[in-house]
Amino acid sequence: MKSNKKIALSGMMCALAVLIMLIGSLFQMLDLSAAAAAGLTVVFAMIELGKKYAFSIYAVSSILSFLLLPYKSPALIFAVFAGLYPILKAYLQRIRNKWLSLTAKLAVFNLFFTAIIYIGINLLGFSDDFYRFKTGFLGVVIYILGNIAFIVYDFALDKLILIYSLKIKRIFDKSFRV
Repeated sequence: MKSNKKIALSGMMCALAVLIMLIGSLFQMLDLSAAAAAGLTVVFAMIELGKKYAFSIYAVSSILSFLLLPYKSPALIFAVFAGLYPILKAYLQRIRNKWLSLTAKLAVFNLFFTAIIYIGINLLGFSDDFYRFKTGFLGVVIYILGNIAFIVYDFALDKLILIYSLKIKRIFDKSFRV
């Protein structure tokens, strides 16, 4: 694909990511889901355009979402985790030992999860239930549930990438004559 097509497609992916996060910002119960769905634009870019374009889509979408969204939680989740993880996932998948790979992914997730809670409370002043219960028994429960949700998310992301690679990529390649 020519570079001008890649740039145009990157712009569309940035706009789509910000639009998805806007929906999550307007309907606050969808903030986590919207950030994860917006992260699929980065997954698409990693497959079709390469890591340079994927990282630029991540960076531009993160900045625009912080500037434009009325409620910043989807932007925070995307910037710290959902937008960056698909790029890191490509490297973490290369670890040959399955258990070591899973351990590395969980370590990355817990680092990002802690950063999201810290930034949300201390820098952005969020007081939602998700951010409020950072310590004590409820904090432990939130981390356990977060890790379970991450494992499900990572598994679903693997399956979505496989479906895209086997079925949808051909349609995309024909449309863009790659």
